[in-house]
Formats: sequence, structure tokens, C-alpha cells
Amino acid sequence: MIKINTSISKAGMIVAKPIFDSKGKLLIAKGTRLKESYIGKLLFYDIEHIYVYKSKEDLSQMADIISQEMK
Repeated sequence: MIKINTSISKAGMIVAKPIFDSKGKLLIAKGTRLKESYIGKLLFYDIEHIYVYKSKEDLSQMADIISQEMK
């Protein structure tokens, strides 16, 4: 996973860590595929940086974790 500036995020990227507003309210859950509207929401809430998965290997590890949680 990598930390990126929200302003360079793109629709289709997958969030690697949950994103909270300044009051602790969950805005976007881990594993969510970004949409343009979500990016706009993050910018509105002044979320400067987010963590996204950077590779297929990262996504594979996430799938393994989800599989284990579903058991």
C-alpha cells in the first residue's frame, strides 16, 4: 500500500485503510473502490492523504484477509 495525496487519487483505486473525518466518523471503508464522488467528498472534508493499494500483490493479500474473515 502507498500513501498518496488525495488530489492525485483516481477513480478505481482501492482504499487500503479506512478514512475518517476530523470527528472520527467513517467516510470510506477499507477495500472500497474509489469513485469520483468519493474523491470529491474527501476533498470537501479536507482529507489530504489516503492509503491505497498499489499492486496486484497488495490486492491478493487483501482478498486473503477477507476470505479468512468470512469463515
